[in-house]
Amino acid sequence: MNVLTFTSSEQDEKFYGIMGPFFADKTFFKIFGEPLYNEQNSTWFIAFNAEEKVIGFCTAFKKKTHTFLNQFFVLDEYKSKGVGTVLFNKRLAYLKGCGEIRSMAKDERSVHLYRKNEFTAYGKRGNYNLFKKCI
Repeated sequence: MNVLTFTSSEQDEKFYGIMGPFFADKTFFKIFGEPLYNEQNSTWFIAFNAEEKVIGFCTAFKKKTHTFLNQFFVLDEYKSKGVGTVLFNKRLAYLKGCGEIRSMAKDERSVHLYRKNEFTAYGKRGNYNLFKKCI
């Protein structure tokens, strides 16, 4: 598995060539409750298999007071194979020293990942658990 990182300044035709089909896919509305989108000041982490096909991705974007972790996705056939953990750890390592990071999680697999990585639950928003951590 290979993971590429695309900062906001590196999001060019290569990035959109890779992620464009995902941004256009309406099934992400069902997964995330909103369309997949690219936030200003975002950094994307994209995992590829040996055949260079996207098998997962996640993003982080800077807000005024914190960095928000968003849009974490792993293809079904790659779940429980370590892809999510690699993406999660790559993103945390990249953000080390940035201060407070926050995120939301709804499914048990994601909630477990945040708790395992010592995030603090600090509330709920609808069906989502809110998590934060200073790194």
